[in-house]
Amino acid sequence: LFSKSPLTPFSFYDYSRPVWLRSAFIVYLFLHTSGTILAGFFSIFYNYHWGRNEP
Repeated sequence: LFSKSPLTPFSFYDYSRPVWLRSAFIVYLFLHTSGTILAGFFSIFYNYHWGRNEP
């Protein structure tokens, strides 16, 4: 009965924890990937900038 209707507190309690864990994991992966990409771009720009300024 409670599993049929999605607006009951029981089904919300049953489905809230996996969704939050999955969304937190996706956010962690997104931040980790974007941080790695930004670090790579910064290192490339840093090496290119200081490589040009060398005599």
